[in-house]
Amino acid sequence: EILHGMLYEGGIMIMSGPSKCRKTYTAMSLACAIALGYEWLGRKTTQCPVIYLNLELDTYSAKERLVHIAHALGVEPPGNLYMFNARGAGLKATLDWFRRWLPKVIKLTGARLIVIDPLYKISSASGVEENSNNEIGAFIYDLETICQRCGGIAIVIAHHFAKGNQSAKN
Repeated sequence: EILHGMLYEGGIMIMSGPSKCRKTYTAMSLACAIALGYEWLGRKTTQCPVIYLNLELDTYSAKERLVHIAHALGVEPPGNLYMFNARGAGLKATLDWFRRWLPKVIKLTGARLIVIDPLYKISSASGVEENSNNEIGAFIYDLETICQRCGGIAIVIAHHFAKGNQSAKN
């Protein structure tokens, strides 16, 4: 168990919500808690190295949020929480890129959890239609397979709900 009663090695957890509902803060607080072995929302965690793949925020904002979260816990940002900031780095974070990148980073860090924030940055770069259940299902299956081949690393995904009035859509 990584997040007791909710997330196990090799498992997947999706945090979904509308834009600006603090998914990134929530995902970062989970990553920080697991890296420290602290409780998170009343649940025990098993301390382990964590990779946080930030695909959306600029590097400064991501670091500032992590510092604020850690300081709220009364600690410095954990040394075994590895933040990879890809925004503006000139890389196209596709599923093929992820397949090559993840084993290398796990080897360097020993991570047992990866947080991907947000999902649409990899899925859209991979040509996946976000509104297709079949395509998203196959995409998630591919993510799980990659993580299983990396020794059963757990995945937490931050995912945006579609914007706009859902009742006005087909």
